[in-house]
Amino acid sequence: MGARDKCLMRLGNKTILEHVIEMARPQVDLLVLNANGNPSRFHSFGLPVVGDAVFDSDKAVAGEKFAGPLAGILTGMKWTRKNAPACQWLATFPCDTPFIADDVVKRLLAVAQIPENRFACVQSNGRVHYALGLWPVSLCDQLEQALMVDGIRKTGDWVGQYSYGCADYSAVPFDPFLNINSPADLLAAQQLLRSDPEGSK
Repeated sequence: MGARDKCLMRLGNKTILEHVIEMARPQVDLLVLNANGNPSRFHSFGLPVVGDAVFDSDKAVAGEKFAGPLAGILTGMKWTRKNAPACQWLATFPCDTPFIADDVVKRLLAVAQIPENRFACVQSNGRVHYALGLWPVSLCDQLEQALMVDGIRKTGDWVGQYSYGCADYSAVPFDPFLNINSPADLLAAQQLLRSDPEGSK
C-alpha cells in the first residue's frame, strides 16, 4: 500500500480504522490506538494514541526501527497496567481488518477461561490470526523479556511457548478477519461492502 497509513484509507464512506473502532468499541471498556510516528494524524478519532514501548535496534540499522506486532501487544499491556490496573485482559484488534465480528471478545474470553489456556486468538478458514487476540496483562513482563532479551519478533514464536485456544469462525459467506494488505484486498473489501452492507459490518 506504499507509505500510506492503511487504516486511514477509505472503505465505503468511512476509513478502515473507523470500521474497526465501530466494531471494537462496544466490546471493550477502554480503547487505545497503538501507532508510531506523528500521533496528530489520528486526533479526530478521539482515542489515546501510544507509540511502541520498545524498538528494534537491529531493524534500525536497516532503516527501520519498529519491532512488529508483539511490540504493539506489549505496548497495550503496559498502557493497561498503568491506566487500568484492575483490568486483567487486553484485547487486540488489527487496524486493517474492517469486518471484525461483533461477538469476538465474548468468544475469546470464553476460550481464554478454559483452564489449560493462557490466552486466546481467532481462526478462520484454518488460519490462526494472532493479531486479534485476548491476552492476560499478567504476561507483560514475560513478553518484554521475550522481546528485549530473547530477541523474539514473530508472534507465532512467542505464542507457541504457551498453551492457548482459538475462537473458530466460518469464512462463509465472507471471512470476518479479512485484512487489507494490498490494493487488490481493498478492492475485494469494497465489493464485499457493496454486496453485503449489513452482514459485513
